[in-house]
Order: sequence, then structure tokens, then C-alpha cells
Amino acid sequence: NPQTRQLVDDISEAAGFLSKNQFGAIIIIERNVGLGGIMEGAVLLDASLTPRLLESIFWPNNPLHDLAVIIRDGRIAAANVMLPLAEAGPKLSSLGSRHRAAVGITLESDCIAVVVSEENGMIRLAESGNLVGPIQREDLTEELLKRLDAPPPTDLSAAVDEPGSDPSGTEVGQAATESAAGREQGA
Repeated sequence: NPQTRQLVDDISEAAGFLSKNQFGAIIIIERNVGLGGIMEGAVLLDASLTPRLLESIFWPNNPLHDLAVIIRDGRIAAANVMLPLAEAGPKLSSLGSRHRAAVGITLESDCIAVVVSEENGMIRLAESGNLVGPIQREDLTEELLKRLDAPPPTDLSAAVDEPGSDPSGTEVGQAATESAAGREQGA
């Protein structure tokens, strides 16, 4: 699918830049379960998806850089999106709230989250309540295409019970969420 390939190429290019420069980011790719409710209070954009726009949104000190971006239908639907946080269990305790938010939103929908750590530049993916990675910048395109070409999970509660894995064996599974109301996700 050419649209999916362009979406993945744009996100991968931006994530590579953000990773190399250790700029933190959460990029949410909406699938079948709509995320309109989570966008309340966010900055609605409905902008063309380009690597440069994503990079500028997550540029440090940009007013939108601390929270998430939602991609819907190949466009940047919203920025400055507050996400629900997964509970900080033992597998997530060494990671910041950005990673907990990426896991948290995937517990509530069939989206895929790309998260870039500002601490070390590592890129991870969250899907169905599982955090996988780190993923090398050059492997991100393939990983996203593989996930976006597969049908999304239909029973989210079942998907959460069994943590996913990747070839490096560095998965993190989490099965509970808490409200993120009033919390900053910039760690």
C-alpha cells in the first residue's frame, strides 16, 4: 500500500532524526479504534504529515514537544495530546512517563505508538500494551510496516495478558492503566 509506505517512511525519518538528537517523542498511529476523545484539550492540527513537521513539533522548548502527536488517516490530527499512563510496574519502573504513556494508550486502543527516549535516543514501539525494543533507526521502517500490514488485535484485553516479544527479547508487557489527568508525560 503506497499510502502506508509513505506514512511509515515519514515517521521513520522523523524518529531517526529525533533519536540521533535525543529529542523525546511519542507518535501515535491511529488504526480502527478512534482516538477522538483523547484529543480533547489537545492542539488540533489536521496537517500534512512530513518528517520536518514532526521534528519541529518535538524540538525541545517547542510548546507542543512534551506530549504526544496523533496520526490519523496519514495526517497529523493533533499535538500536545495527554495520554493515559500505564502503571509503573517492575518492567516499566526504569522507563519514564513517556514510555508509560505509550503503553497506556495501546491498552485502550489498537493504535501503535512510536516512542523516542530523550535520555538515550532509543526508539521503542508499543502495541497491545507491550513495549518492544530498542529498535535500531535503520530497522524502524520494516518494524512499522510489519505491524501496520498485520490486522490489528480485535480483543485488546486478551492481547494485554500475553506480552509480545522481539528478536532481542526486550519486551515489556503491562496490563493496567491509571488516569494521567494532570500529569506531565515529558520524562
